[in-house]
Amino acid sequence: MANLRGGIVAGIAILGVAALLFAWWWSDGGESLSSALPDGGGKVAAGPPQLNCVFYKFVASRPHLEFVFNVEGDAAAPRFEQLYTSLFNGTERTVDVKEPPYPVWKFDAETEPKRIYTEIDVPDHSLQGKHSEPVAIQLYQYDPASTGPGWMEASLKSVHFQNLPGQCRQSIGDGPPAE
Repeated sequence: MANLRGGIVAGIAILGVAALLFAWWWSDGGESLSSALPDGGGKVAAGPPQLNCVFYKFVASRPHLEFVFNVEGDAAAPRFEQLYTSLFNGTERTVDVKEPPYPVWKFDAETEPKRIYTEIDVPDHSLQGKHSEPVAIQLYQYDPASTGPGWMEASLKSVHFQNLPGQCRQSIGDGPPAE
């Protein structure tokens, strides 16, 4: 009887260790965009500043949606050109790369938080096969003239993508892209 009880305890301990290892692997297995991006200490690619926004469903280490924009124009009236969108579904990543001319998002500096917004085409079951919906990104404490490695709080407002919490940061650019 003592051997049976010892075997059960050992089996439970082994299962517990296996569960902890699996949980550690699972939490570290997906690549987090915020940890994968450089911290600003490395060489920056030529081109205009970029705004990178990452939104998540539950935790910041598990990104769900990413938008990347070129920030054109001056700080008083920046223009946000959407380069691509990445959608993460578990271990799969779907990237929607935009072609020039890039979709332009409008900037609203009059509100706090500041926001960028546009309308997107969303597939549906109508005869047209799609309809337009507004989408906006609220940028808390955003300064268009500021660049650097720091992340700022952001919030996605969208029926299609859902309302999601997230974070954005604006990288430093050094002029027009090299040809």
